[in-house]
Amino acid sequence: MRLIDVNAFFQLEEKGKPHSGSKVLVNVNGEELAKTKYAILSHCWSDPNSQEIQFEEMQKITNMTKAELDESGVRERIGYQKIRRTCLQARNDKLERVWVDTCCINKASSTELSEAINSMFRWYSGSQECYAYLHDVASGFPTTCNDKDFPESNGWPRWFSRGWTLQELVAPKEVRFFDKDWSQIGNKRKDAETLSKITRIPIGVLQDGMYAEPPSVAQIMSWAADRRTMQDEDRAYSLLGLLGVNMPMVYGEGKNAFQRLQLEIIRKSNDQTIFAWGHSRESGCSSSFLAGDPSDFGDCSNIVRIEPREFIDELRNNIPENELVKIPQGKLREVAESTRLRKFSVTNAGIQITLPVTPYRGSSWLSEANLACRDKSKSRIITIILGSFQSHFSRYFGDFGTPLYVKLEFRKLLLPYEGLQHTFTFQLDFWKHAFLQHAIFPSDMTSTNNVVTLSSTNDCAIIFYVHRDHSTCFSVVLHFHFGRHSVDIICDEFPGSWEDHIQQVYQHVRRNGLEQARYISDVSGSITTRPVSLVNRYYFPRSDIPNIHGIELISEQLDNMCTIRIVGLENTGCHLFDWQAVGVFLFFQGQHAISFWCYFSLALPTKV
Repeated sequence: MRLIDVNAFFQLEEKGKPHSGSKVLVNVNGEELAKTKYAILSHCWSDPNSQEIQFEEMQKITNMTKAELDESGVRERIGYQKIRRTCLQARNDKLERVWVDTCCINKASSTELSEAINSMFRWYSGSQECYAYLHDVASGFPTTCNDKDFPESNGWPRWFSRGWTLQELVAPKEVRFFDKDWSQIGNKRKDAETLSKITRIPIGVLQDGMYAEPPSVAQIMSWAADRRTMQDEDRAYSLLGLLGVNMPMVYGEGKNAFQRLQLEIIRKSNDQTIFAWGHSRESGCSSSFLAGDPSDFGDCSNIVRIEPREFIDELRNNIPENELVKIPQGKLREVAESTRLRKFSVTNAGIQITLPVTPYRGSSWLSEANLACRDKSKSRIITIILGSFQSHFSRYFGDFGTPLYVKLEFRKLLLPYEGLQHTFTFQLDFWKHAFLQHAIFPSDMTSTNNVVTLSSTNDCAIIFYVHRDHSTCFSVVLHFHFGRHSVDIICDEFPGSWEDHIQQVYQHVRRNGLEQARYISDVSGSITTRPVSLVNRYYFPRSDIPNIHGIELISEQLDNMCTIRIVGLENTGCHLFDWQAVGVFLFFQGQHAISFWCYFSLALPTKV
């Protein structure tokens, strides 16, 4: 560990290059480091980084005469002032050594950088004092969210939005906060309640450390969910110490670093909360059972791991009484006493794990797996949804009804962790009519110039259209499942607000869309002759638009994009019963199938 000698630094300040035998930067390791008392700086790097004093430049500065130092203008730089004020505060605290990441790590050496990153949590833990410099705070420790003063960092000082400062808050015993003028404005223990509100870190962890109240893997990940780093790899590397793992640095690997981090955690720990990410999502699917980014754990701040015996008790409590009596109790006891639930491992084919699995009613391929963890705020076991397709598992999100508890079984699973992100784009083209887009659901979905892009994690969108001059409306439902895309048109009258209607449509589609998409994929995979259906017609129950009684849908497809032309129909329509899918129409272009499911609401037949 390379430290700054405080006395030598101020000798440099006053007289220039220290006398022979005195060094500003000193290497301290082993037993000597264990005995050394030092302060450590936690801060945000300046933008641009050229304001910071890095190792190579610091070496040059330490060899300058006083005249050279005065002429260089380096004293005026923000980075130099941070080093100087850290040394000054340390001297006031009667500490002779300090560590500042900008100038104490030779980042030109990949070996030294890797060693520093893997050691950083330990270095912060070993400090006597940690000075957290909040460069954008004028005065007073912030206690309320303020989007006006901190618009780019979630309403709090920028320090709280950075990836590296997470471990710099948790690891040290003492953290003191300073404003932009280096006046002390708070400390970790005294302001633990406010810090917990900002960071989601439990007060017990802030006041007594990680070992007093050991958090789960998912909780630690959730603390980093909203934080950012300058490089993608650092989202993972900044979590190494908090999660107790080590791994080599490979800058250039991008988000693959986060997958490597999760695999290292699995090799060392049997904490199943690592699979709980996204447990509250309402839609989507993933071909990987590992998260793609710390932000996927944003809903996991209350997820705690549970031991096998407690897990079986929780499982028993979660099953309705009328279903529980049908399950042989010996089966649950046997599992609680075995080691099967305590072990899972990484293989080249996937993650091997044993979990209690229950199929969903009415589905031959969807099932619910129970994890050995729970939401402590709701006292319920966390479950994940498995989809079995062509002998492979995928993970799904949403509400798929009630599991068939009587068929609960403990199954050995092989869960894939190599996932690809596929996307598909829909271009909606209106022709000769005056329907306007009124809303799109879910709210985080966007439609720009009538273009909507879906992915495996955002696999469904509903666009609600209303005629400009009349009350007639319809919904276009876009799907992307199993690498296949489909379009549903729902022409329906509805009571109440359009918000209620679009949510009703969404819930219906989520319940039935996957089953239909799987059927489409099965059918398209088995058809040798390729039928073509380019035109489909949908009729409004009671249109009040003169001469318009429905819409006609014409499609054209490229490799990963479908253009949908919607045209008004000038003939009367017919109605079927109660949201029933009356047909699936397939046409093929190259190796792709396009499918259309047509729904109608309850109505009496009328003339055609």
